[in-house]
Parts: sequence; structure tokens; C-alpha cells
Amino acid sequence: MPNFKHKLDDMFGDTSASEQRIQQNVRAALSAPQKKRAAWQVPTIASLATAVALFLMMTTIGSPFFSSSDGRGVPYDPLDDLYTINALKVDEKLSSLNENALADLPRYEQLLPLQYIDADPFTHNGETYAAVVERKAHIYDETVYEQGEIVRTKTYSGSHLPVYREEYYEIVAVPGDRIYLRDGELRINGERVHTPLVKTYKEQNVTIAGGYEQVLNAREYMVLNRFPAEGSLQGAAIIPVHKIYGEVVGVTTQQQPTTAATAEEAFDALLYDIAFRDGQQAQTWLQHGYSFRYESRAGEFFLEASYRNVTNNGDRVVLTYDFKREHGTVYTFTMYNVDGTWKLGPNE
Repeated sequence: MPNFKHKLDDMFGDTSASEQRIQQNVRAALSAPQKKRAAWQVPTIASLATAVALFLMMTTIGSPFFSSSDGRGVPYDPLDDLYTINALKVDEKLSSLNENALADLPRYEQLLPLQYIDADPFTHNGETYAAVVERKAHIYDETVYEQGEIVRTKTYSGSHLPVYREEYYEIVAVPGDRIYLRDGELRINGERVHTPLVKTYKEQNVTIAGGYEQVLNAREYMVLNRFPAEGSLQGAAIIPVHKIYGEVVGVTTQQQPTTAATAEEAFDALLYDIAFRDGQQAQTWLQHGYSFRYESRAGEFFLEASYRNVTNNGDRVVLTYDFKREHGTVYTFTMYNVDGTWKLGPNE
């Protein structure tokens, strides 16, 4: 080692001072006290541990809000309920219409433009009434119905339990609501439902069928039969807004008009007859040899009246449905005044 040291000294000069500084730095590094944890770090770590524990606890407790963390659940099978509900419908044991409740609604003598008279009348105290139904504007752009409102619907089987046109339904949940329904227990946004209708169901031993754990999208509503028969099984159905034909706002002793003064009224009468009746009277509003090629969508066109634009060209009136959607279809219909009567004919 001394020989090697001497050779280094010959090459680089005396390195003793440099070696001494290096040794001092190594000793200082080895003997330095450990750095203490900052005071703020202790509560931070404790809070983090609490949050983790709380998260683990919530994901292990069964709850409709955290069911997605529980893995696959027991699926609802609607088949037996569907058979039971259809059998009740066929035997006329599904509903028990409360004529008193309907007759107590406001009486209408004159209708507003979006209102119409229901095709199914009812009798109360020897007098014949019909419900006044109001179509809603901007049904695809806004939440147009509220919980508790009575509505008329189109027969709809797109939900796993059916909705019938002949029944009156009540809105129980609206777009954005979180639905939980299992074994007859209905919760909306985490709260048990305590509406007068649900109270009636309990008093009359009516069971709610269905199985849902979902958030209603922007065009969905949940409905229940407004006048259930005692001891019956009723399906809670999720229905799109274009299958709801309007809110029941009152009653009238009148009938739906069979004549039309304007092209719009004639077009509405055509759609009404196709959607709610047998379609035979629709020939009155069709030009000879012409047919309405959107029969399957007649109810929707009737419902979507607020999206209709009218261009009046004397004896020819153009009705255009424009929903202001990108890549959306624009529908155009042309009404002609033929000998004082408005009739639908081919577009020009």
C-alpha cells in the first residue's frame, strides 16, 4: 500500500488532504440523525386509513346503491308475473276504475290546442264522461311529467312487464331517478316510496311486481296502475316518453270532434282515428286512392304535435316534423283543401 501511495503521489501529488475530507464526509453521513416525520403527515395518514376502512365496509354491506360491487346477483324472472298479470287483464280483474275520483277532476267545456278527449268514456251517476288528456310539449328535451300525475299510455310490452292502453297509470319515478325494486320493495333515490298510491296498494293487499336496480334515462318514466283491483298483482313498468299519450287533466261530457276546421285539426283527427280507434274514419281525411304510410307511428305523430311546423300556402298546407336533431329524420305531410274539406295527399 505505501508503494502504491507513493506512486499516486508521484503522479498526482500529495492526496492526503483529499482523502481526509472524503473520510470526514462518510462519517458525517453515517452518524446523521434520522429525519422526523412532519406533524401534518400523521393525521393525513390516519384519515386515509379511515377512508379506506369505510370504503371496504360499504362495499361488503348489501345495499342497492353499491350492488354493482357485490358482483352478479339473483336475476328477476318476469315470466310467471307476466302470465298472472295477463290473466287478470283477460278476466277484467286487473283494475277497478274509481269513477268518483275521475269525475272529481276539473270539468272542461273548451280544449286547448294540445288537449284531446280520451277515446274510452266512463259513466258516473248516469252521465257519460271522458277524460281530457293533455299532450306535452318538448317531450324529448325536458322532464315533462311529475310523480303523482295520472297519464294515458299506449299498450307497451318493451318493459319486461306490460302497460295497457285501457288502464290509467300514475307516474312514480321520472328521468334521473335511481330505482330499486325487489320482492315488492320499491325505493326511489334510496328512500322507500310513501305516496298515496303505494299506501292504497298496501291497504288493498296489492303486490308490486318487477325487479330493477337502475337509473332512469332522459326519456324514461316508471308507472303503476292508478286504479288496481283489490288483491291483484300489478307490474311496475318502465316506459319511454313517446308511449305516454299525455296527462289526464280533467273530464268532459263532450266527444272527440269528427269535423275539422283547419288542416292541422284534420291531420290530428286522422292520427287520432288510426291510433285510438279502428282507422275506418281516417278515410275521411285521405284523398281518394291515397294511404297513410306511417300507420305504426301514427300515435307518436299525434303525441309530437309541438314539434310540428305549419306552412300555409292557401289550399295547400305543409306540415313538417323537425326534431332539431343532427342526422335526424324530418317528416313532411301535405294537406289539400278539397271542396272545403282538408285531406292528406302526396307531397309535392
